Amino acid sequence: MTASTKVDPRSEKRAQLLSQLGQQVETLKASEGWLAWLETAAKFHRYSVGNQLMILSQRPDATRVAGFQTWKSLGRQVRKGEKGLAIFAPMSVRKVDDETGEEKRSLFFKVVHVFDASQTDGEELPELTWPVLADGPEGLADELVSVAEGLGFSVTLTTTSPSGARGWFDPRERRITIVDTYPMGSRARTMLHELAHALDSLEGGRAECELVAESAAFIVGKRLGLDTDDCSTFYTASWGCEPRKLEAIAERVLDIARRLESVVRPEAGEEVAA
Repeated sequence: MTASTKVDPRSEKRAQLLSQLGQQVETLKASEGWLAWLETAAKFHRYSVGNQLMILSQRPDATRVAGFQTWKSLGRQVRKGEKGLAIFAPMSVRKVDDETGEEKRSLFFKVVHVFDASQTDGEELPELTWPVLADGPEGLADELVSVAEGLGFSVTLTTTSPSGARGWFDPRERRITIVDTYPMGSRARTMLHELAHALDSLEGGRAECELVAESAAFIVGKRLGLDTDDCSTFYTASWGCEPRKLEAIAERVLDIARRLESVVRPEAGEEVAA
């Protein structure tokens, strides 16, 4: 669901929410706005970019969200008086043409409400964690090399970099090169970045491709518990991009992040979904 999605114009509430979404998309033009969205995307990566931005605009500190009945099924109750977070849920409607008998389906988006865990009381929730490797970041870096090789990419280690980069991907040779003089945690993040490049089939300028790869690596790195303090700055403001263009790039980032995590940790647990 994107900011440009058409919804029923008769619904004043929907119109207000779309306006709110459009304003939130505008924040992607600033580097800090882009980073705030990435932090949210790491927590709610199964939601669309539009719904992630809706959650961010209404409750920036949200951690886990679900609908009223889902929380109830988990042994928790939404506290009386709590205001739900409005998001858009896809709905499919089937119609049969009276003359031809042909069945057609149309898609529209319905406003639904979810609640953050902090708005509920009840049974303790299990922690959403991934298996911890016995040897820490070093084990993850080695695991990512195995993942790359399993996908048909070769991985080469080097002690020097002509450009100062920590790693790079050669699509013609299907080879990832990693500078091995950096700490293991940094090497793991670089591997995520280069794997994101390898999984990105869309073309674009160098700055755009770097933004996509670094952003996808940030999301997956966050979900794997990697330290992201050494991540590159997201210079989205200097591009002068239209918000719709940045929203499309965000959708591309999210798609690659999902694919990247699916090959890195296919057993990873999901956050509670509405």
